[in-house]
Amino acid sequence: MPRKYYQKIQSLIELIANVTDSYTSALFLVDDTKNDRLILTTYQSLSRSIIPNAVVPIGHGLVGWTAKFGKETIADNFTNNTTTLQFYSSDEGVKSFAALPIFDGERLLGVLSVDSKTEYVFSEKKIKLLEQFTTILASVILTGIRRIELETDAVNVAALGEIAEMVGRCKDLSEFLHEIRRLTQPLIPHESMALAIRSPSSEEFQLVQFHSNRDGKIVQEPLPLSHYRIGWVIRQARALCVPNLTSSAIPGDDERWRSFISAPIYSKMEVTGAIAFLDSKPGGFRQLDLKVVNILASLCSSTITELYNDNNRKSDIGRDPVTETSSCTELVTRIPTIEDKGAVAVVDLKMFGKVNMGLGLVGGDTVLRELATRLKNVIGDNGEVSRFGGAKFIIVILGFGKDQTIALLNKTMQMIEDEPFNYKGTDVYITPVIGVSTSPEDGIDTEKLLYNAYGSMQLAKKSAGAQLRIHGDDNQQLYGELRSLK
Repeated sequence: MPRKYYQKIQSLIELIANVTDSYTSALFLVDDTKNDRLILTTYQSLSRSIIPNAVVPIGHGLVGWTAKFGKETIADNFTNNTTTLQFYSSDEGVKSFAALPIFDGERLLGVLSVDSKTEYVFSEKKIKLLEQFTTILASVILTGIRRIELETDAVNVAALGEIAEMVGRCKDLSEFLHEIRRLTQPLIPHESMALAIRSPSSEEFQLVQFHSNRDGKIVQEPLPLSHYRIGWVIRQARALCVPNLTSSAIPGDDERWRSFISAPIYSKMEVTGAIAFLDSKPGGFRQLDLKVVNILASLCSSTITELYNDNNRKSDIGRDPVTETSSCTELVTRIPTIEDKGAVAVVDLKMFGKVNMGLGLVGGDTVLRELATRLKNVIGDNGEVSRFGGAKFIIVILGFGKDQTIALLNKTMQMIEDEPFNYKGTDVYITPVIGVSTSPEDGIDTEKLLYNAYGSMQLAKKSAGAQLRIHGDDNQQLYGELRSLK
């Protein structure tokens, strides 16, 4: 409530207290974030046990009962403990009590409460006087609310205008998501934002999130529409505000979020996604915010889809079309250094040309895809796999010391050599060679480590059988020699 109108309301409550000679006169207003409760907004009292900002659930106690049923409550001979009124912290011996609802037409605004330490003080004349005061209070409250709405609308218009200008300037999805989060804070304060966007190639939906605390990285993952609130918004094509969330809003939220608001995104009369805001505090969003979210979704719909598709096209350029692993250039650009323990390894396959001749190019590509999958399974979360070209692959290993790296690559070597690859019923055995350069022993620059590993792989290729060669280790025993002894 703006200060000017709060002061007017406070003056009215003081006047009511003086006219009725009350012990306490208090005004409770409906909480605009949770409309199932009243909040003690202002009071005039001779008591020191009033609970500031006391919360009274609608339907509880005499004040709550008055709000629920919209009827006056008069207790000329009040015999209960005063604390049952829920805004006194101790019993004050109140003997008379009156509560009157405050309405704007049929909408409940609040409750006026007046009490006294004298019995039978609320005559018919005083009740009529209090009714007139509730009318005056309603007028002042509505004027204050309207002032808030006008100020909010002004902020909304300014922010939406800035968003409209920004939409056409963004060069990529990352910039758009960063800017939209920044500019929507004055409109809808939130802790996180998520987009759901339909992929034009698969017709499935992806959840897209921007993590400013992760180097501005965009994270995408499949979005099942059946289990999440954001999926409901897409299925029902309706905006949704959940101020007290009790189920998952998006995948992976681990029940962290307690408030959720979302609106569908349309393209050519079809729902192609949704924009959502989340907060960890209950009551973080109001029904009034739905109008803003709907406007925002409409304003950004075409831009979101275009930038999303463009982002995916750029991502595809940095990926190998056969194995769907990242390209060498993209990998080195994204991981320019390995400053902690780690390694770069280059894997090649001996005589792979014979595989292509025997199975055909389609069969050869099938083997390469299967190899990429096996390498990813062995490396897991400890690194990343990239196709280098031909039958060569790069493995970046993170967080492993030299001994751990060698053990992991020996396991990789054995997995490739011992398990045949199958294409249309034909088993194919292939022989790998691996060169590796470790960090920090050989430096931390990824490109330099790759150069070293490639050279070691070429040396390993000159020896018979499967080989693992470590850069700079001239006295090493080769893996192939050990296997031949077995």
